[in-house]
Amino acid sequence: FPPTMSRYDVIVLGGGIIGCAVAEELASRGTSVCLIERRTIGSEASRAAAGILSAHMDVERPGPFLDLCLASRDRYPAWVRHLQQRSGIDVGYHTDGILCLAVTGADLRRMAARMRWQQRRGLRVERWSAARTRREEPNLSRGFLAGFVFPDEAQVDNAKLMEALAIACRKAGVACLEGEETRRLLLRGGAVSGVELASGRRIAAPVVVNCLGSWASMGGRF
Repeated sequence: FPPTMSRYDVIVLGGGIIGCAVAEELASRGTSVCLIERRTIGSEASRAAAGILSAHMDVERPGPFLDLCLASRDRYPAWVRHLQQRSGIDVGYHTDGILCLAVTGADLRRMAARMRWQQRRGLRVERWSAARTRREEPNLSRGFLAGFVFPDEAQVDNAKLMEALAIACRKAGVACLEGEETRRLLLRGGAVSGVELASGRRIAAPVVVNCLGSWASMGGRF
Protein backbone atom coordinates (compact mmCIF):
# COMPACT_ATOMS: atom_id res chain seq x y z
CA PHE A 1 0.00 0.00 0.00
CA PRO A 2 1.14 3.59 -0.61
CA PRO A 3 2.67 5.21 2.49
CA THR A 4 0.03 7.97 2.31
CA MET A 5 -2.85 5.51 2.78
CA SER A 6 -4.76 5.78 6.05
CA ARG A 7 -3.98 2.88 8.37
CA TYR A 8 -5.83 1.64 11.44
CA ASP A 9 -5.82 -1.38 13.72
CA VAL A 10 -9.49 -2.08 12.95
CA ILE A 11 -12.04 -0.94 10.38
CA VAL A 12 -15.71 -1.20 11.38
CA LEU A 13 -18.26 -1.20 8.56
CA GLY A 14 -21.66 0.22 9.48
CA GLY A 15 -22.59 3.05 11.82
CA GLY A 16 -25.57 1.46 13.52
CA ILE A 17 -25.79 0.48 17.17
CA ILE A 18 -23.64 -2.64 16.79
CA GLY A 19 -20.97 -0.98 14.69
CA CYS A 20 -20.76 2.07 16.95
CA ALA A 21 -20.72 -0.05 20.12
CA VAL A 22 -17.89 -2.20 18.75
CA ALA A 23 -15.91 0.84 17.58
CA GLU A 24 -16.33 2.75 20.85
CA GLU A 25 -15.34 -0.23 22.97
CA LEU A 26 -12.23 -0.96 20.91
CA ALA A 27 -11.15 2.69 20.84
CA SER A 28 -11.67 2.97 24.60
CA ARG A 29 -9.12 0.16 24.96
CA GLY A 30 -6.49 1.97 22.92
CA THR A 31 -7.20 0.47 19.49
CA SER A 32 -7.10 2.79 16.46
CA VAL A 33 -10.49 2.42 14.75
CA CYS A 34 -12.03 3.73 11.55
CA LEU A 35 -15.84 3.55 11.37
CA ILE A 36 -17.31 3.74 7.86
CA GLU A 37 -20.99 4.61 7.33
CA ARG A 38 -22.54 5.15 3.91
CA ARG A 39 -24.98 7.78 5.19
CA THR A 40 -24.87 9.31 8.66
CA ILE A 41 -24.32 7.44 11.91
CA GLY A 42 -27.51 5.83 13.20
CA SER A 43 -29.64 6.98 10.25
CA GLU A 44 -30.96 3.60 9.13
CA ALA A 45 -32.27 0.48 10.92
CA SER A 46 -30.96 1.39 14.39
CA ARG A 47 -32.89 4.66 14.41
CA ALA A 48 -36.03 3.08 12.91
CA ALA A 49 -36.24 0.35 15.56
CA ALA A 50 -38.71 0.47 18.45
CA GLY A 51 -36.10 0.39 21.22
CA ILE A 52 -37.47 -2.81 22.78
CA LEU A 53 -34.91 -4.78 24.79
CA SER A 54 -36.50 -8.22 25.13
CA ALA A 55 -34.02 -10.73 26.48
CA HIS A 56 -36.38 -13.70 26.80
CA MET A 57 -39.91 -12.79 25.67
CA ASP A 58 -39.27 -13.98 22.11
CA VAL A 59 -36.97 -16.90 22.90
CA GLU A 60 -38.65 -20.23 22.17
CA ARG A 61 -36.33 -22.59 24.04
CA PRO A 62 -33.43 -22.54 26.51
CA GLY A 63 -29.91 -22.66 25.17
CA PRO A 64 -26.85 -20.56 24.29
CA PHE A 65 -28.88 -17.85 22.57
CA LEU A 66 -30.98 -17.29 25.70
CA ASP A 67 -27.83 -17.21 27.83
CA LEU A 68 -26.33 -14.58 25.51
CA CYS A 69 -29.49 -12.45 25.65
CA LEU A 70 -29.65 -12.57 29.44
CA ALA A 71 -25.96 -11.74 29.79
CA SER A 72 -26.46 -8.77 27.48
CA ARG A 73 -29.43 -7.54 29.50
CA ASP A 74 -27.43 -7.80 32.73
CA ARG A 75 -24.69 -5.58 31.26
CA TYR A 76 -27.00 -3.03 29.67
CA PRO A 77 -27.50 -0.71 32.68
CA ALA A 78 -23.75 -0.25 33.22
CA TRP A 79 -23.22 0.30 29.50
CA VAL A 80 -25.98 2.90 29.39
CA ARG A 81 -24.46 4.73 32.36
CA HIS A 82 -21.10 4.77 30.58
CA LEU A 83 -22.63 6.23 27.41
CA GLN A 84 -24.64 8.82 29.32
CA GLN A 85 -21.58 9.95 31.26
CA ARG A 86 -19.46 10.20 28.12
CA SER A 87 -22.10 11.89 25.94
CA GLY A 88 -24.26 13.83 28.42
CA ILE A 89 -27.38 12.38 26.77
CA ASP A 90 -30.16 10.55 28.63
CA VAL A 91 -30.97 7.56 26.41
CA GLY A 92 -34.29 6.80 28.11
CA TYR A 93 -33.43 3.37 29.49
CA HIS A 94 -36.30 1.94 31.58
CA THR A 95 -37.19 -1.51 32.91
CA ASP A 96 -40.95 -1.29 32.42
CA GLY A 97 -41.64 -4.85 31.31
CA ILE A 98 -43.43 -6.08 28.19
CA LEU A 99 -47.05 -7.22 27.81
CA CYS A 100 -47.56 -9.83 25.08
CA LEU A 101 -51.13 -10.67 24.01
CA ALA A 102 -52.32 -14.14 23.05
CA VAL A 103 -54.91 -13.51 20.33
CA THR A 104 -55.56 -17.08 19.13
CA GLY A 105 -55.66 -20.48 20.77
CA ALA A 106 -52.32 -21.29 19.14
CA ASP A 107 -50.84 -18.12 20.62
CA LEU A 108 -52.15 -19.08 24.04
CA ARG A 109 -50.67 -22.60 23.91
CA ARG A 110 -47.32 -21.36 22.63
CA MET A 111 -47.01 -18.61 25.23
CA ALA A 112 -48.17 -20.86 28.06
CA ALA A 113 -45.52 -23.44 27.13
CA ARG A 114 -42.89 -20.71 26.94
CA MET A 115 -43.93 -19.39 30.34
CA ARG A 116 -43.58 -22.83 31.93
CA TRP A 117 -40.01 -23.50 30.84
CA GLN A 118 -38.94 -19.92 31.50
CA GLN A 119 -40.33 -20.02 35.03
CA ARG A 120 -38.46 -23.30 35.59
CA ARG A 121 -35.35 -21.47 34.36
CA GLY A 122 -35.96 -18.84 37.07
CA LEU A 123 -37.20 -16.10 34.73
CA ARG A 124 -40.13 -13.90 35.70
CA VAL A 125 -43.24 -14.38 33.54
CA GLU A 126 -46.85 -13.78 34.59
CA ARG A 127 -50.09 -14.85 32.92
CA TRP A 128 -53.00 -12.42 33.17
CA SER A 129 -56.60 -13.18 32.30
CA ALA A 130 -58.19 -11.11 29.54
CA ALA A 131 -60.20 -9.23 32.19
CA ARG A 132 -57.15 -8.33 34.25
CA THR A 133 -55.20 -7.38 31.14
CA ARG A 134 -57.94 -4.93 30.14
CA ARG A 135 -58.00 -3.51 33.66
CA GLU A 136 -54.27 -2.89 33.52
CA GLU A 137 -54.38 -1.62 29.92
CA PRO A 138 -57.91 -0.22 29.41
CA ASN A 139 -57.24 0.97 25.85
CA LEU A 140 -56.85 -2.57 24.55
CA SER A 141 -59.53 -4.07 22.35
CA ARG A 142 -61.35 -7.27 23.39
CA GLY A 143 -59.94 -9.46 20.65
CA PHE A 144 -57.50 -11.48 22.76
CA LEU A 145 -57.55 -14.41 25.17
CA ALA A 146 -54.86 -13.60 27.74
CA GLY A 147 -51.85 -11.45 28.46
CA PHE A 148 -48.34 -12.61 29.33
CA VAL A 149 -46.18 -10.15 31.25
CA PHE A 150 -42.38 -10.15 31.22
CA PRO A 151 -41.61 -7.61 33.99
CA ASP A 152 -37.82 -7.60 33.65
CA GLU A 153 -37.73 -6.61 29.98
CA ALA A 154 -36.66 -3.07 29.16
CA GLN A 155 -36.75 -0.32 26.58
CA VAL A 156 -34.55 2.49 25.36
CA ASP A 157 -34.96 5.58 23.19
CA ASN A 158 -33.00 4.22 20.25
CA ALA A 159 -32.68 7.62 18.55
CA LYS A 160 -31.12 9.10 21.71
CA LEU A 161 -28.97 6.00 22.10
CA MET A 162 -27.53 6.53 18.62
CA GLU A 163 -26.84 10.19 19.39
CA ALA A 164 -24.99 9.15 22.54
CA LEU A 165 -23.03 6.49 20.69
CA ALA A 166 -21.96 8.89 17.96
CA ILE A 167 -20.62 11.33 20.57
CA ALA A 168 -18.98 8.54 22.60
CA CYS A 169 -17.26 7.16 19.49
CA ARG A 170 -15.72 10.50 18.61
CA LYS A 171 -14.67 11.18 22.21
CA ALA A 172 -12.98 7.77 22.29
CA GLY A 173 -10.98 8.72 19.19
CA VAL A 174 -12.84 6.74 16.52
CA ALA A 175 -12.30 8.13 13.02
CA CYS A 176 -15.88 8.37 11.74
CA LEU A 177 -16.24 8.46 7.94
CA GLU A 178 -19.83 9.30 7.03
CA GLY A 179 -21.21 9.42 3.50
CA GLU A 180 -18.70 6.79 2.40
CA GLU A 181 -19.81 3.43 1.01
CA THR A 182 -17.54 0.39 1.06
CA ARG A 183 -17.04 -1.02 -2.42
CA ARG A 184 -15.05 -4.14 -1.52
CA LEU A 185 -12.67 -5.76 0.91
CA LEU A 186 -8.99 -5.77 0.07
CA LEU A 187 -7.10 -9.03 0.46
CA ARG A 188 -3.40 -9.79 0.61
CA GLY A 189 -1.99 -13.28 0.99
CA GLY A 190 -5.43 -14.71 1.69
CA ALA A 191 -6.09 -12.31 4.57
CA VAL A 192 -8.01 -9.06 4.75
CA SER A 193 -5.81 -5.98 4.47
CA GLY A 194 -8.34 -3.16 4.29
CA VAL A 195 -11.22 -1.79 2.25
CA GLU A 196 -11.79 0.18 -0.91
CA LEU A 197 -14.50 2.85 -0.83
CA ALA A 198 -16.86 3.77 -3.65
CA SER A 199 -14.93 7.02 -3.97
CA GLY A 200 -11.81 5.01 -4.83
CA ARG A 201 -10.12 5.73 -1.50
CA ARG A 202 -8.39 2.81 0.18
CA ILE A 203 -7.99 2.33 3.92
CA ALA A 204 -5.66 -0.29 5.41
CA ALA A 205 -6.29 -2.45 8.48
CA PRO A 206 -5.54 -6.08 9.39
CA VAL A 207 -9.03 -6.49 10.88
CA VAL A 208 -12.38 -5.52 9.32
CA VAL A 209 -15.57 -5.96 11.36
CA ASN A 210 -18.69 -6.18 9.18
CA CYS A 211 -21.66 -4.59 11.00
CA LEU A 212 -23.65 -3.71 7.87
CA GLY A 213 -26.81 -5.59 8.87
CA SER A 214 -29.01 -6.17 5.83
CA TRP A 215 -26.15 -5.04 3.59
CA ALA A 216 -23.55 -7.33 5.15
CA SER A 217 -23.11 -9.37 1.95
CA MET A 218 -21.91 -6.21 0.16
CA GLY A 219 -23.44 -7.68 -2.97
CA GLY A 220 -20.73 -10.35 -2.96
CA ARG A 221 -18.03 -7.74 -3.62
CA PHE A 222 -15.06 -9.23 -1.82
